[in-house]
Amino acid sequence: YTTYTNGGKSETDVVSFTVTPLEEFSWLGTRTKGQLALDWWQSKSNAPDYIDTDTDIYLANPYIQYKGSVMRYTDRPAENFNRPWTLRLSTETRIPQWNLTWSNFLRYRAAYKAVGQVASANTSGVFHEGIQIAVWEERSYKPALTWDLRLGWEYPTTRDQAFFVNFDVFNVLDKASVAQSSVSSSTIPTYEIGRQFWVELGYRF
Repeated sequence: YTTYTNGGKSETDVVSFTVTPLEEFSWLGTRTKGQLALDWWQSKSNAPDYIDTDTDIYLANPYIQYKGSVMRYTDRPAENFNRPWTLRLSTETRIPQWNLTWSNFLRYRAAYKAVGQVASANTSGVFHEGIQIAVWEERSYKPALTWDLRLGWEYPTTRDQAFFVNFDVFNVLDKASVAQSSVSSSTIPTYEIGRQFWVELGYRF
């Protein structure tokens, strides 16, 4: 059966500061433009999403241990699913004589702390009223730096048509970062995808 409840609550605050030069930078026939952005956000919720794997435990609302105290699952501190601030830098350099475009996107996400499960109810060794309960603690996560780049080549065939090739490298530095979606309930965090290579071929008309 499906259960609907209005017992959850959430709150999100977002502040963004963006700097974009009014003119492109020209050098040796190339043209470069860019943007620098600083984002601060805070998003807290004490309930899972509609399709979240935590739905069952939220409805069951069992006892857990948090920082040495026993409480109900829904009484634990609201979780902050986002890093407190992010710095983003994007650049695009066009080389008209070679029909090339080189784009970069760098993102630095600050370190943060989040409430998460460190031991499940089956393995914790902590008992309350004769029943083994899960253990939750505040965990720290390191900052994350990611760099994505794209090289694009386009060959015009007519005024409004062209062949194009895009070569993308995601997570160029191959940095290991904990996926935020795994922070709340999993005792073993999962990681974001490492370095990836993508090639796109097409004809624009």
